[in-house]
Amino acid sequence: MLVNVGSMRPKVTVVVPVYKVEQYIERCARSLFEQTLQEMEYIFVDDCSPDNSIEILNNIIEQYPHRKKQTIILKNSQNRGLLQTRLFGFLHAKGVYLGTVDSDDWIEPDAFSTLYQKAEEKKADCVLFGYHRDFSNRSETCQRVFPYTNGKELVENVYKFPFEFFVWGVLIKNGERSKTIFNRYFNHPEWEGMTMWEDVAIMLPYYYGSEKLAYCENCFYHYNKANESSTVNNQNEAKVYQALKVVDYLRNTINSLSLNLTLHNLALGAKNPLIDIKGPEFWRREHQEANQYILQFKSIPPRLRFLLYLMAHGISFPYFWAIKLARVIK
Repeated sequence: MLVNVGSMRPKVTVVVPVYKVEQYIERCARSLFEQTLQEMEYIFVDDCSPDNSIEILNNIIEQYPHRKKQTIILKNSQNRGLLQTRLFGFLHAKGVYLGTVDSDDWIEPDAFSTLYQKAEEKKADCVLFGYHRDFSNRSETCQRVFPYTNGKELVENVYKFPFEFFVWGVLIKNGERSKTIFNRYFNHPEWEGMTMWEDVAIMLPYYYGSEKLAYCENCFYHYNKANESSTVNNQNEAKVYQALKVVDYLRNTINSLSLNLTLHNLALGAKNPLIDIKGPEFWRREHQEANQYILQFKSIPPRLRFLLYLMAHGISFPYFWAIKLARVIK
């Protein structure tokens, strides 16, 4: 289904990749169609989902006739992974600003109205906002306000504090600069099938070139941590190397000494699942240049930072003792 959204430019376009989410798509779609902002565009991109996700989505669309004319459903010719799927939607977007929601997540009804107003008021390239980690038995609130209004300064310093490059945690301006970034990856064979760290691939260069950042203290987004089939809940060696590929690509394309610590910090985070997948010796050798900076990475909790430092110097047993102890206490 492809519907003309009309001649008036939407204030916000929201892109939603869809793949194997029949259990969650209704909640996601309703949270979007019930937004208080009226001038919107919705782009759902079917990544050849083999279940009933799209059928359910179409049934929901019929229940919101005022949103039907604002809604587009695109479909990949084959399963292409999260990066290509999201970019397909972004590059079709007509909105002044772009947002995205993963189809197993949902968002508060006043989110895009508030974010649009903030972006216009601050004349910002993007607006970062908070979220909830929603587990099956609890929810954790995560605010995202940082001491930088210039994107380059933010990216150069993210090794100092916990920071996620979630593409769904920000409203960005839809323009030539964003399209240039998207086109670095879209329809390039080397980026087909990417499902890990596609957020970093897009958002790090976008932030880096942003002159004005704005922040919203509201925690609008609900990040579904109860979905055990999601990409982040299913780590393997191939996905680790997808993440490391993103870090290496950004190092080669941005090529700035001021990003040295940030990129080493990201490399460490990308390779850390290898401790359990391949063992500490393998982990130590992979992107080993990052190991020498571990104690400078204040984004990592102090105890874990020290345990990783020991492991990087061949002393692994404290890390594994700490993991076992944490499991016993839990």
